[in-house]
Amino acid sequence: MNRMPADDELRGAAAENKDVHAALAEGHALPPSPRGAGWFLVRALMAVLLLAAAVLAWKWMMATAPHHAPRPAPEKSEPVRIAPVQLTSVRPEWVLYGTAQAPRKVSLRMGVSGQVVETAPDLKGGLAVKKGQLLVRVDDLPYRATLKETEAQLAETRALREELNAKLALEKTALANAREQLAIARREYDRAARLFKRGVVAQAEVDKRRTTLAAKELAVAQREANVKGLMAQMRKTEATISRLEWARQRAQRNVGDTVLRAPFSGVITEAQVDVGQHVSPSDRLITLVDEKGREVTLSLSERRYGALKAVGEKIVGRAVSVIWDTVDGPVTMSGHVVRVTPAVASGKGSVTLHVRLKDAEKARWLPDGAFIAARMQGPLKDKIALLPEAAVHDAAKVFIVRADGRMHAMPVRIVGYVGNQVAVTGLKEGMRVIISRIAEPVEGRKVRILNEKQAALSSPAATHRKEAAAAADAALAERRP
Repeated sequence: MNRMPADDELRGAAAENKDVHAALAEGHALPPSPRGAGWFLVRALMAVLLLAAAVLAWKWMMATAPHHAPRPAPEKSEPVRIAPVQLTSVRPEWVLYGTAQAPRKVSLRMGVSGQVVETAPDLKGGLAVKKGQLLVRVDDLPYRATLKETEAQLAETRALREELNAKLALEKTALANAREQLAIARREYDRAARLFKRGVVAQAEVDKRRTTLAAKELAVAQREANVKGLMAQMRKTEATISRLEWARQRAQRNVGDTVLRAPFSGVITEAQVDVGQHVSPSDRLITLVDEKGREVTLSLSERRYGALKAVGEKIVGRAVSVIWDTVDGPVTMSGHVVRVTPAVASGKGSVTLHVRLKDAEKARWLPDGAFIAARMQGPLKDKIALLPEAAVHDAAKVFIVRADGRMHAMPVRIVGYVGNQVAVTGLKEGMRVIISRIAEPVEGRKVRILNEKQAALSSPAATHRKEAAAAADAALAERRP
């Protein structure tokens, strides 16, 4: 209970207040409080003690209050679709890449040097030309002059040969006559010698006949020398004629080479020539591509090439499906391998396959150098699982559903494609593979199978039961009368 103040205390407080009011009325300062600084220190200490007591009380209440553990959030299951693994034997398709190339692509050059005086109209890239069409013409005056000069020399040499032939014929006739005269002179000398031995003629007659015989022998030798000389001149003339004939052929060819014509029908992809330009045989003027279809060159890895060779399967003649991707969708063309370059390309580790397309009209659509994809069957493989492309993650693994209903990553190896399915190895029969695309697959995540009934019907066990039931029905049908 609160104590009431005594009368003495009230009178003292009133007297004190009266003194204060009097001091304030006279303008004097208030007298100092009798309580002092100690009083304020005590009050501050009391406030601190009260605050500390409140904090201790709060901590004690928090420590002794009952705690309730938070409930964990329920685990969410990932909805997925699965397909049971059924191992089989298939020929997986390999996806190859390459480019379209023209069967013939040539760089055209002039055969002679000269100044260009004529070109085909609008001679630029993209111009379609026919076989034999004039493309470029250079000034042919110097080459025609050389041809005329060579022909004149050839005609002169041939005339000389005719003259030598006439002289040779005359000398041969004279030689034959001289040989007859020599034979007569030899007979006369022999007769004179016999008569001299008999004493019929004198020595002077014998000497005369000997002199005549010597002259005839000299005449024959002279004629023989003339014939040999003319024959040598004839051989020299024939060599000159042969040389001039070759020179005339070269001059004729040079005159023909002043005109550059298209060697085959095609399309010009590049042209670097114009009227007034001086060109030489070393200048590449025009690039011409054959318009008759295209061939496709594909790169086959060294390992795949070895896989085909190891099982003895041929590559030449193998069917290939060529795919050209366009804005309106892929254009598919069929073909077959016609050549194989077995040398491994440097830096690529692959061999080159040359594919000829069957549809020539479609093949003409392909521009030279177009990027091409192709599919070709590989060798027969066993224990292959066929899966949708969505089931394969990072091209190296798939996710299966374990017995506890959680996903598990399984490494696989892609060996090719069969239609729209991926052929992989590394899985076992009956495994349940997740075939639906998962945004963030996590090892051990709980899953909820959406197509469990359909998957069970298409599982290997169900297939086996269906086959057994069909066999039993067939056996019963055979036993019926």
